[in-house]
Amino acid sequence: MEAVIDVDECSQGLDNCHPDAICQNTPKLYKCTCKPGYSGEGKICEDIDECDNDFNGGCVHECFNIPGNYRCMCYDGFMLAQDGHNCLDTDECLFNNGGCQHVCVNTVGSYECRCNDGFFLSDNQHTCIHRSEGTA
Repeated sequence: MEAVIDVDECSQGLDNCHPDAICQNTPKLYKCTCKPGYSGEGKICEDIDECDNDFNGGCVHECFNIPGNYRCMCYDGFMLAQDGHNCLDTDECLFNNGGCQHVCVNTVGSYECRCNDGFFLSDNQHTCIHRSEGTA
């Protein structure tokens, strides 16, 4: 009985697996399996939109589909937690006092500037203007 030499179609590029599939050599031929994030039987693979369901990809705020994967994003005033899904409040006051001239007060998803006694907040909501004596 003659020994059959196995041809590795995968390493030689002789397979017809989809570009988004993984080729696995087998003793007789080869097998195509779609990569994670793709569906199909291997010869044809289609991107799965993990965001297109009631689960929203598990993202607390926004879910963005990317080929073979997805990313969670947070609204302004929040930052993505280490788990990649939850959103944490950003304390804007920690950086440059939030741009406030006097007092910066962090709020959930935002912040506000306040002025010391004898001053009022200008229209730009950051600068404090001294109250003149005799004005209301």
